[in-house]
Amino acid sequence: MAAAEMRAISADIKAMAPDKLVGVAFHDDETFGRQASAQMSNVPNLDFWGVNVFQATEGGVANVFEANTADKLGYQLLPPAALKPVIFTEYGIPQTEHDETLTGCDNYLSISDADPIVSQGVAQIIHDVGGDLIAGKWSIGAGMVYFQLTDEFFKQEGNATCIQDNPRFPAGADSSCVWIGTSAPTVPWPGRRWDEAGFGLYAVKRGINPGTGQPEPDCASNFDYLPQFKYFGPLTPDRLVDARADGGNRATARDALRTLYSYQPQRRAAAQLAREQAKAAARLEKIDQGFDRLLERGTP
Repeated sequence: MAAAEMRAISADIKAMAPDKLVGVAFHDDETFGRQASAQMSNVPNLDFWGVNVFQATEGGVANVFEANTADKLGYQLLPPAALKPVIFTEYGIPQTEHDETLTGCDNYLSISDADPIVSQGVAQIIHDVGGDLIAGKWSIGAGMVYFQLTDEFFKQEGNATCIQDNPRFPAGADSSCVWIGTSAPTVPWPGRRWDEAGFGLYAVKRGINPGTGQPEPDCASNFDYLPQFKYFGPLTPDRLVDARADGGNRATARDALRTLYSYQPQRRAAAQLAREQAKAAARLEKIDQGFDRLLERGTP
């Protein structure tokens, strides 16, 4: 989006809802800061910058704020007029892996979130990276939105040919009826795959019949229909993962995120303590004033 458009749209939003925060989200590319800092300095009605970040290391996240090279400039080093709070509008890591000895369809169909090591690794990254952000390691870091609640089941439809005549699935099953991985490049994440079918804190497989535990043949049309995705089939949580008594492996990352969002950084805790102390002092002052009035009246 051009700077002129951002100025116009953000001004319109502020005029309609002056008490609302307005921001714009970019993907993780610090060349924006180096190449467009002048334009970023001229959007006064934007309250924050949003950044979609998928870095697995503290160093990678630090670059979002601190990069300073010939072609990159981090958000914390922007000119004063462009300096705004930064919210990670997307941050997440897949909890799935694939059998890397396989290729093509066999690789897609080998998707699994059964390895607790992968989920534990994701949880540790959430703890380390999210903890740095929320605890105030970068002064303009205002928080993050985790990406995402459930798997993007609808992105699995592109591998329909992988299901045809595959002995693993009943006759007539198609890609709407199974959990299938995406064509995912390897990346330095615990599961080593940028797998868009596995980002969820909750696993969702498409079209699993809760009665039989098997994929639904042909995804009969009496189930949910999402025309925008040309999808017939029930949207059913993966009962083998998330309905288990222990919550499944993905519960590890959910617990890490829950702890992260309930964490009170020291400065917030100190401010809260100061407020409570002020309230207590005010109550004591009222009590003292009451005693003073009694003393002024004297003893009957």
